[in-house]
Amino acid sequence: MAGVRIHQANDQTSAEVMAGRLRAEGIPAQIVQADAAAPYGGFGMSSAFDILVPEHLSRKARRALGIEESEPAMDRRGYYALIVLAALALLVFAIGLMQRLG
Repeated sequence: MAGVRIHQANDQTSAEVMAGRLRAEGIPAQIVQADAAAPYGGFGMSSAFDILVPEHLSRKARRALGIEESEPAMDRRGYYALIVLAALALLVFAIGLMQRLG
């Protein structure tokens, strides 16, 4: 099942309980070790587990678990901060390069 992450549980037991709650509501849910599957490409060392549901049921799933809709926005803020940091690093590199050449 391809799905979107609606929440990351701290441990497998919590993830199983949440996925069971969603399944009881008729929402297919899958749990995946947080760093083990695409897009993570990790080594499976994390104790956290992502809860995945079909995208078209993500809002219903969040409501069923009482998860705030703002949770994905926090992920975006981190993403944007990383882009800004990378842009600043490139700018500093470019200024340093211009000083050496110039």
